[in-house]
Amino acid sequence: LVRRGITGEGGHVETSLLEALVDFQFEVLTTHLNDGRRLPKRSSFRSAHAYLSAPYGIYPAKDGYLAIAMTPIPKIADLLELPELDPFRDKPATWFTARDEIKAIIARRIAEKTTDQWLAILEPADIW
Repeated sequence: LVRRGITGEGGHVETSLLEALVDFQFEVLTTHLNDGRRLPKRSSFRSAHAYLSAPYGIYPAKDGYLAIAMTPIPKIADLLELPELDPFRDKPATWFTARDEIKAIIARRIAEKTTDQWLAILEPADIW
């Protein structure tokens, strides 16, 4: 498409779907192959990454969905005004071990506003 946009002519493209699939999964595969090949315990909350802690995941808002990447729990707790996360604030290990509980708390709060309302709060704080 880029070539067509620049030159007006299309082109033939070959790609490996297997390589694309492996590239999408490289973190999980690398961790699995270097972690004694133990199967990870996946989060039961909205199919999030097997090896990442809360708040990483996708959350339903009033009008759509909001994806949150790796953010320290104290920061997200303050921005979302969630005192329910206080027990986890200074215990980073719990961000993984209690990730389903933490994500459920965050999900309830995210569902209260639209994506635009949340983005107006999260983007200035550099949350993505």
